[in-house]
Amino acid sequence: AVVSTQSTGEQAKQAAEKKKLEEELAKKLAEEEKDKARIEEEKKKKEAEEEASRKAQEEKQKEMAAKEAAKREKDEEEFRAWRAQKLKLEEEAKMKKDQERRNFEEEMKKQKEEEERIRKEKEEEEERRKFA
Repeated sequence: AVVSTQSTGEQAKQAAEKKKLEEELAKKLAEEEKDKARIEEEKKKKEAEEEASRKAQEEKQKEMAAKEAAKREKDEEEFRAWRAQKLKLEEEAKMKKDQERRNFEEEMKKQKEEEERIRKEKEEEEERRKFA
């Protein structure tokens, strides 16, 4: 049987290498944990930013919808006022036209009455001449 005989110096060298490898491994593991924590932190930060952006967008949309509703309400109010003014003017024009028609009819009636009076006077004058 072959028995390996290692010197104490060789054993110390191997133990030092093993310790060095363990330290490097521990260092790498610590760096990985640090990277994981950094990545997780960045992920949380990005999610928070996206949430804030989404909320800001929602607020902006609500504001735009409110502005649109206000504009629509203003437009409708202006239309109602315009329509009321239009109806008022149409009613005034109709009343004026009716008054002008009544005045004209009254004038025609007076004219006919005057013509009738003149005709009767002429007839009476004719009658008087006949009997005169």
